[in-house]
Amino acid sequence: MSSPVRLGILERVSLQEWDVNALATDLNMSQSALSQHLFRLRAAKLVKTRRSAQQILYSSDSVAVLSMLATLAGLGLARREPVQYARRPILGRKRLIKSDAV
Repeated sequence: MSSPVRLGILERVSLQEWDVNALATDLNMSQSALSQHLFRLRAAKLVKTRRSAQQILYSSDSVAVLSMLATLAGLGLARREPVQYARRPILGRKRLIKSDAV
């Protein structure tokens, strides 16, 4: 799991059901960005959904997810506080212009 965002999502949804708004608030992310991550996790069958009235609730009881989280916790690599994601500009990136291409 190379994405710290997705790891944070999996940590939370493995403990309880979350709706997108509450999860986005807890992760300090926009709902649209979170939805993209949830889409990928659903496609990989790592999270499941359940409809409750007008909300969609996300959870995970995947053996693979629980095993991975237990392994990370055993190695001392599991997060214990809410994940904060800083949005910072990409500095030092050189734009490729036509004359640079070979």
